[in-house]
Amino acid sequence: MIRSIAVVLTGMLLGLAVPAQAASGRQAEAAPPVREDGKFCKFYKVENPKVVTLLIDRTLPVTNAQDRKDAEAALDKALGMLEQGQRLRVATIRESVGSSQVLFDDCRPGVPQGAASFFSKPASSQDLRTDTPVFEAEAKAAVAAAVHEKNRLPQAPQSAIVATIADVGRMFRGQMVGLVLASDMIEGRLADLAPTPDATLDPRSRDKLLTKAAELDLVPRLEGVVVHSFKINHWDRKNRPVLADTTIRDLREFWIEYFRMTGATSAAIN
Repeated sequence: MIRSIAVVLTGMLLGLAVPAQAASGRQAEAAPPVREDGKFCKFYKVENPKVVTLLIDRTLPVTNAQDRKDAEAALDKALGMLEQGQRLRVATIRESVGSSQVLFDDCRPGVPQGAASFFSKPASSQDLRTDTPVFEAEAKAAVAAAVHEKNRLPQAPQSAIVATIADVGRMFRGQMVGLVLASDMIEGRLADLAPTPDATLDPRSRDKLLTKAAELDLVPRLEGVVVHSFKINHWDRKNRPVLADTTIRDLREFWIEYFRMTGATSAAIN
C-alpha cells in the first residue's frame, strides 16, 4: 500500500525513534582549512550581532556536481543577505539536532550599520578590503569541504529538518534575520519511502501535522526572518525518483504554512 505524505510526516512529528548508524561506520568528513571561529567578530568588536543561518542537508550522500552547485548557490544567497558586522552560521541537517555539525561561524568584517554602530568606531577601509575576501573564501571552503565528492556520508535514517529549524530559531531568537536551507525539504521518513506521484497531503492532514508540530514545540518564533530554500526534491538525484508536480506542490504548501506559523517575514520555497 502506498503511504501518503501525511503518514510519513506524522511519523516524524510523533518522534518515532530510528537508531542512528554507529559512528564507527561513518566516513570521516573532509575538513576545511583550520580557522578560529568568530575571529572577525572579535577583531571588529561586534557584540550580539544579527545572524544569517545556512543549513545544509547531509542526510543523503551528495552524489553529483549539481548538488554541490546548489550548496554553493545557497551560500551565495546567505552571503548576499549578510551585512557588515552580521554573523554567518553554517551548520548541517542530519538525523537529529544532536547530530548537526557547525561548519562555519563568524561575522562579516565591519561593524553593524544604523543605530547599532552609533557608539562603534568605523572600520578601517583597508581592513575591510583585506578581510572581506578572506571571510568569504573561508566560508566557501567550509561548505565545499562539507559537500565534497569524496565526503559521502551514509544515508541517515531520517531528516530532522523541522527540529533543526526549531533549534536554531530558539538559539537565535530576536537575532536571526535570514535562514537559508540547502535541502530537498523532504522531512522525516519521507526520503526513505521514495514517494510516488500519487502521494498527497490534503489540507486537513496538513493542518493536523502543523498542529502536532506546535504541540511538540517545533514552531519557533521567526519574526523579522527571511527564509529561502534550495530545492524541493532536487538533491541526490541519482538515488531518488523525481516527485510529481502535485507532490512537490503539497510539500511546498506545507512549508509555506509552517513558516507562516513561525511569523517569518517571507518564505521562498523553491
